[in-house]
Amino acid sequence: MRIRLHYSLVLLLGLVVFSAAQAGEIYKWVDKDGTVHYGQQPQDLSAEPMNIKVPKSSAPSEPQNPTTAANQQPAAEGQSEEEAALRQAAEKKQQDAQKHNCQIAMKRLATITAGGRIYEVDEQGERVYWDDNTRQSKLAEAQKDVDKWCSQE
Repeated sequence: MRIRLHYSLVLLLGLVVFSAAQAGEIYKWVDKDGTVHYGQQPQDLSAEPMNIKVPKSSAPSEPQNPTTAANQQPAAEGQSEEEAALRQAAEKKQQDAQKHNCQIAMKRLATITAGGRIYEVDEQGERVYWDDNTRQSKLAEAQKDVDKWCSQE
């Protein structure tokens, strides 16, 4: 059970880190039950923006389809071979991140659908087991993540 919780937390942290590379701001808030949430859009007035430093990337802001990236000409008019190589490296990096995020999202979805009791640790260090409503909402979130990250494979 403890391994499953750690695995889930690592997956959640990975999603937060990789989504921060795509997002402008990440917010943190605590709901009425004391559960800490992170997201791009605050769901509560008490949400505080987090100062996460993300290195500047030369990757395009829009994910690219691997087939279209391979079909592009190596160098556009007025673009040097070096710039074309940098652009292709950035696209490759973007595709690798997309694939990695897809794998994380699929593992998280599989963990939730596998059954068994899943819990989170609250601020007091106590286990809070998911009820059916929590499981269903987390399942819907996980499915959205799979749809988002795995849609281009």
